[in-house]
Amino acid sequence: MLRLLGVPGQKTDNCSPATGAFKTRIKTANVGPFRVTGLNVAVDLLEAAFTKAAQQIPDVVAAAKTAGMLCVRHKRNNRNSFSNHSWGTAIDLFFGTDVVPQGVRKTERGCLLLVPFLNAEGFEWGGGFRGLSVDSMHFELSKETIERVIHP
Repeated sequence: MLRLLGVPGQKTDNCSPATGAFKTRIKTANVGPFRVTGLNVAVDLLEAAFTKAAQQIPDVVAAAKTAGMLCVRHKRNNRNSFSNHSWGTAIDLFFGTDVVPQGVRKTERGCLLLVPFLNAEGFEWGGGFRGLSVDSMHFELSKETIERVIHP
């Protein structure tokens, strides 16, 4: 990510602002029932996934909520690395009133139903991560997708 998109800002515990040339690639749009801000191509792919999902599972899409997309910070379990949220290439989705914390082996049904739509657009699901990294509400663009859309 650093090689492809550069340093997005400062590594902090919480969200810090995006800075530098990367900032020009940020886009804000309505996706499904919420508004997101992220890397322009990531937002476009997220929009495509939600448009297709809305045609087949409209009730799930209508109930989806986000805990954020663009958030320049370090990884929760590795202070030395930027989170993919730092470039706005990852999004956290949830249903109901509470998020599912990272490391908890629980998945909301809505996230499971959205997995195929997001996978089809190049997102990987954090529910497949291992150990304390498991993150069932987290979806991020795959390395292959990022390389394809950043340097076609």
